[in-house]
Amino acid sequence: MRAPAAGKPTDRSYAEALDAADPLAYLRDRLVHDPAAPDLIYLDGNSLGRLPVTASAAVRRVVEDEWGRGLIRSWASGPTWPARPPG
Repeated sequence: MRAPAAGKPTDRSYAEALDAADPLAYLRDRLVHDPAAPDLIYLDGNSLGRLPVTASAAVRRVVEDEWGRGLIRSWASGPTWPARPPG
């Protein structure tokens, strides 16, 4: 576990130090962000959260290919949704 950032938890520099040391920061680019509000912090306990970048293409593929062209035949091949995001 990393040592906590120096300073008071209410200081901006404290939050920036935690952000800089965040081991999950690389995942930010895998989510859709509104260019008009790039620094928006989205915290809602009753939400799916930010849209994964790959989700739109996955839904489109399922709707157009599996449902649209495969119809009921696509049921036999099983779901193609990944169990979790790749990577």
